[in-house]
Amino acid sequence: MLFHNKNIYKKDVVLSSLLIHKQKKMPSKLCFESLANELILEIFEYLPSIDLLRAYFNLNQRFNQLLIQHFQSYSLDFRSISYANFKLITHDYLPTQLIHSITSIHLSNNDDTPVQIDLFYQYGLKLSRFDALTSLFIYDCNSSDSSVLFDIQSLENLIHLTLAGCYFQFTDQQQHQSFIDHIWTLSKLNSCYLNIHFNDDEQLFKPQRRSLSLKSLSLWGIERQIDEFNEIINQTPNLEHLSILLRIDTDQSLSTNFSASLIKKFELSCSRIDESFSIVPNLSCLTIDLDEFLFDGYQWSNLIENNLPKLEKFRLRMTFQYFNIDSLVQSFQTDFWLQKHQWYIRCHWNTTNKRSILYTIPYYFKDFELDFSMKFISTGDNFNYKSVTDLSCNNSEISSDTNLQQIISNFDRINSLDISMDSTEQLSYFFKQFTNRTIHQIDLRKFDRYFTIDECHEISQILSTTIQCESLLIKIQNRFGLIPFLTNMKHLRALNIQCLDDDEYLLAWIQLHLSSASLIKRDVFFIEDIQIWS
Repeated sequence: MLFHNKNIYKKDVVLSSLLIHKQKKMPSKLCFESLANELILEIFEYLPSIDLLRAYFNLNQRFNQLLIQHFQSYSLDFRSISYANFKLITHDYLPTQLIHSITSIHLSNNDDTPVQIDLFYQYGLKLSRFDALTSLFIYDCNSSDSSVLFDIQSLENLIHLTLAGCYFQFTDQQQHQSFIDHIWTLSKLNSCYLNIHFNDDEQLFKPQRRSLSLKSLSLWGIERQIDEFNEIINQTPNLEHLSILLRIDTDQSLSTNFSASLIKKFELSCSRIDESFSIVPNLSCLTIDLDEFLFDGYQWSNLIENNLPKLEKFRLRMTFQYFNIDSLVQSFQTDFWLQKHQWYIRCHWNTTNKRSILYTIPYYFKDFELDFSMKFISTGDNFNYKSVTDLSCNNSEISSDTNLQQIISNFDRINSLDISMDSTEQLSYFFKQFTNRTIHQIDLRKFDRYFTIDECHEISQILSTTIQCESLLIKIQNRFGLIPFLTNMKHLRALNIQCLDDDEYLLAWIQLHLSSASLIKRDVFFIEDIQIWS
């Protein structure tokens, strides 16, 4: 929201500046190059980094210098890029003085850009060459290659590090420990997000080095034990923000022998909770995601009043088995909730499978599962789902009286859509309700079958006329079902397929039907998945 508002403000400034410039100069034709450097740099902020390089790099010396200045403040983002553009940028643009100006970079091996990180190194680039780098974002790096890990250890100027959805294979415990300790020894590292898996998920995450610079730490991917939590706090004494996936057994509690009083923001995902929050008395923001566990409103209010006197923001999501919903909602309607803090909740439940979910509103989490068969009740009317970027939908239970468009309109910032339905007719009806076209990726693999060639034609037509999808994941009966997607979906840049007639010749067959500027490979871990990057 802040970013959006900031951009609106900047847009007004840019337009006003353009008007003033035109009024002062009064030229017969306004030339882009006649604009002041400051105004051009403002305009650059609205353009994707890849498009900037394609349009202006090596146009002349002035624009080269402006690009160098721009990338000192803004990220070079290789996510959602075509294969051809990636090769062009890494081959022609980066082996220049530009490489010494870039302060932030995003690299990803996900379904949109498979093996991008591997190609980055194959093209002769190394992260260590980016000597001005202060922010690094690595996504879905699944490799036994130690190149990325070695490079990270050499980036002494890093202020922010993100490793999201990464899988690292270590030969022994010593190598595993060394990786963790090197992160904690990065002397300027202020913020760190780690969603990582190791070849042995039982390997502990216990830093043996102390970091005095780390103030914000997020640990996801694997549940951490209480003793790991304690060691992390011990070795990171200046933490102000901690986000962690934590396992709390029945005989354990969030208690330690030391103080974590500096922590003001705490995000916790776990299977149970108790009332031992005394270790974080200065907490101002608490986010909790509980799976198959339930605290009612009375229990939460007692926990907060007794342990968290400075709490200002409370974000909650709980999944549990259906029970007396009226009684549960009533427990969140006391003066503590409605008057003192003005914290409101919404509860969904399914009387058939007993699945229930309760969360505070406005909704805070990035993912949401939309089940049209669920009933709901709320204590407030702020149905704000602006934080949701990943939406999962079950449309099989939708009825004729469901106001589908009104429901979907609450989710206007969706980037990824995972959907399951009974028919392509339902699919067509569903997508026609989306008035925005911001959905980047669509996953249809939850359909409990492989689509026929005719259905592939129909789906490709649906998606080409409704949502301009760039990345599609789907299961097909026959390899010829691939053709409609390549032909009809002009915006499609990445495709992940499972093909029922898969054989040793399939990759070669696909290559014959694609341009040479496309990459085709099997997923490293799920060999039935074929990834196409164009």
